[in-house]
Amino acid sequence: MRTLIKVICVCGLCAFAFYLGRFSKNHRTVDIAQSELLNKESESKDFNFQNPSELLPDSLGDIFNYAREVDRSDFFTRFLDQMFAEMAPQVFAELEALPASKRKSQMLSQFFEKWGQLSGKEAFEYAMDYPGEDGRSFQGYAAEGWSLAQPVEAWNALLEISNSGSVFISRMGPTIGRIAQADMGLAMELIGSIRDNGRQQFFFKSIIASASEMNQMPGLLSELSFVEDTKQQGALAELLFREWGKVDSDLSMEAINTLEDTSMVESAMKGMMLGWAAQDGRSALEYAIQNSEDPLFEKLSQTIASEWSRYATAEDVGEILSTIETSGIRDKILNNVFYTLARANPYAAMDWVENNPNAEKRTQMTAFLISNIGSADFEAAKTMFQNLPNDKERLELSFSMVNNSIRNGDTAEDTLKLLDAYETEEMRDRGLRNIISVASQKENLKNSVELRSVLYEHVQSSKKYNDEMRKFLLKRLFPE
Repeated sequence: MRTLIKVICVCGLCAFAFYLGRFSKNHRTVDIAQSELLNKESESKDFNFQNPSELLPDSLGDIFNYAREVDRSDFFTRFLDQMFAEMAPQVFAELEALPASKRKSQMLSQFFEKWGQLSGKEAFEYAMDYPGEDGRSFQGYAAEGWSLAQPVEAWNALLEISNSGSVFISRMGPTIGRIAQADMGLAMELIGSIRDNGRQQFFFKSIIASASEMNQMPGLLSELSFVEDTKQQGALAELLFREWGKVDSDLSMEAINTLEDTSMVESAMKGMMLGWAAQDGRSALEYAIQNSEDPLFEKLSQTIASEWSRYATAEDVGEILSTIETSGIRDKILNNVFYTLARANPYAAMDWVENNPNAEKRTQMTAFLISNIGSADFEAAKTMFQNLPNDKERLELSFSMVNNSIRNGDTAEDTLKLLDAYETEEMRDRGLRNIISVASQKENLKNSVELRSVLYEHVQSSKKYNDEMRKFLLKRLFPE
């Protein structure tokens, strides 16, 4: 009987132990599941932005410690959206306590802009106390936010710290742009307080950007009638139509046709044509050439071709040349754009140069072309140099050829072979002096030691030079 009781007890204890084990295992499984759930909730955690005062000081710390940059940025933006003015000094203190970094500067910029919207003068004064270039930048951001509520006060504050716009403040342009979005006339009145015409034109570009964004270019054009300085009025019109021509050449042309003042028409037309050329160089140039009987368009043809050629690729050069080929002012245009075209594609410009009736210009332009070719293909340039029609053109090009030879790493013997192309002894001597001159230039001294040594021996032994000239040349080759 006692044995039976023992067996029953042992079985009961085993069953109880097994039950406890199952319970413990299930309990741990629940704990793990709950922990994973909490982690997932934490990863997608959103802060209670309805009561932002309760979030300080811990909420910013939570944002800073967030794993992903995109989340930190998003939560910080949302936090600022719920911030009110009384919180700003404490938020600033927390941000300022962060270690210096690019991200800290970005957050402070964003913060000052928001603070400026809430309490512009206070935000601006805090930014004024911030040292260095960052402080100047934060002043701009504070003023930009401030301008949404008090545009005149914000702009005047910027004028004061920038010495009426003469000192660069990075956010002055965007600030006047924001003011223009709300009141174009006020923005124009405010930039009128800038004394320097160049700076005034700089800020006007921000107003143009706002007008373009809001499809208010005609409205901005009407504001120009209030500009009293006629020269500045024309400069602003050119800027306006340059941007307008980029987005709508037809509408901007219609607007020009409504203008009555001749000088305004010329400024506007120049701007519009240059803006059009920036988007479609060929069409703009063709239009100007078709109307080139008008002195304004004759001048514009050259200006547009010059502007187009500034950004020309090697392929564009052929297109530019074919566009102006049939023009009655072809040579005038080419004279104006030759050097920019030659840099982009010297081979394409060569045919026109060879047919240029002006011998002096032809010599100068040929030298320029072969010089540009020599920078990329010196062997081709040497062949062209040898095939030039006369020694005068060779001498014109000799400085560039020697430079390219030295930079190409040619031996002294190869460089001196350039003299073989000259037809007369007199021109060879002049070519030799050009070689001495180029080899002795400061930037070539290191790479021309061998060449200068050969030239030194030649000058020292030659009977062509008197003592004074020999001494001068030897000293030039190897200055003490």
